[in-house]
Amino acid sequence: MKMLDLTVIIPVYNGATVIEDVLGSLETQAYPIRKVIIVDDKSTDQSLKIVQKYKKKSHLNIALILHTKNQGLAQSYNSALIKVQTPYVVTLMQDCVLSSDNVIEHLIMPFLKNKTLIISCAKTINPLSTWKTYNFWLKCLMERHAGRILSGKNNSCCCYSYRTLKKIGFFNTRFYRTAGEDTDIFYRMNQIGNILEVNTLVKHIHNRNPQFGLTDYIRKENQRAEVCGVTFSHMKDLGFINILRIFARPFILLGLIIPYMNVVSLLLIVSYAYLYTEKVYYYEIRNPRIILLPFINIFLFISYTWYFSRGFITKKQIL
Repeated sequence: MKMLDLTVIIPVYNGATVIEDVLGSLETQAYPIRKVIIVDDKSTDQSLKIVQKYKKKSHLNIALILHTKNQGLAQSYNSALIKVQTPYVVTLMQDCVLSSDNVIEHLIMPFLKNKTLIISCAKTINPLSTWKTYNFWLKCLMERHAGRILSGKNNSCCCYSYRTLKKIGFFNTRFYRTAGEDTDIFYRMNQIGNILEVNTLVKHIHNRNPQFGLTDYIRKENQRAEVCGVTFSHMKDLGFINILRIFARPFILLGLIIPYMNVVSLLLIVSYAYLYTEKVYYYEIRNPRIILLPFINIFLFISYTWYFSRGFITKKQIL
């Protein structure tokens, strides 16, 4: 079997609760990996110490890049990409565990058969059993992912043609920092080649920070809203379904001031307050925070429009 040389890139920022699990899953891969480049984006937890300790005992060829200040996910990718010397590169998120020892093989082999292929992606799953171990507010953030197999077109674990990545200038650090860079790179790459979702899985276990609180939940949701605005400002041909998802909340809010529509809008907002975190109500019914949750969800429903608008107007991520 012909072997294609590849490098794996792992950007790390405060991933102490997950990074060793991810490296362990990479260690057992059957397909040979030329180099693993880990970029520490000025972590403030024990991430760097864990990686340095793991590097000493690992059979993987691990190279470390240390940022002197926090620069965001997009720049972390680029810091590693300029060091790559192989024709293929796999991006692996710090909280995505490879589900078997042949995930890398499944990602790279399609490139042998399809010369127009420029990206292959593993699908992702946030196991329900993992989600149940999260604290209350982290459960809220990850509720839509819990127990579901999702598209891999989010850079969780993707194999790229390095030549094509270099051709488009790598990741967009001008407009994106820590979210949205995946949508942007797929949008640009899709213009020049084929993208394939491979039938293999990575487990998105997420950073299990026990200190993840209400303000973190609000910030992450507002960050998502802002990125939607930034994305729409640069990519108009997103398709009807995606545009509907982006504009649903602003349109429903607008309906509150329109006669007859206001009743429908109010009912939709109240329903949203429950349905947006439906599993949390079921599994955390005895948690006193559950009383606060619908009001927080309504607040986030409203704040979405503000942060979406800001992202659309500024055309770049601020949060």
